Amino acid sequence: MYDWQYFFNHDRSNLNQGTYRIFEPEWKADILHWFTQKDVDKQQKKDFIQALIDCDDGCGDFYRYRAYFLAAEALSQQFISLRSRI
Repeated sequence: MYDWQYFFNHDRSNLNQGTYRIFEPEWKADILHWFTQKDVDKQQKKDFIQALIDCDDGCGDFYRYRAYFLAAEALSQQFISLRSRI
């Protein structure tokens, strides 16, 4: 699975059509693991991080903060995987 939209495909105009696995606890480990994969294009990872940071939930920022914290954790995981190669 290379496309980050499998985990998060936000459709603000029709929330029922979106994909929001990023808010399901059972997907967190898979998402963080996805970020450490060497065969996933760096641009895909950057686009996913940007989508998480730019998440506009329309729910008083509850989900926005959760997405933002997931982005921060993903970035820290990438740093850890880079550090292990040094």
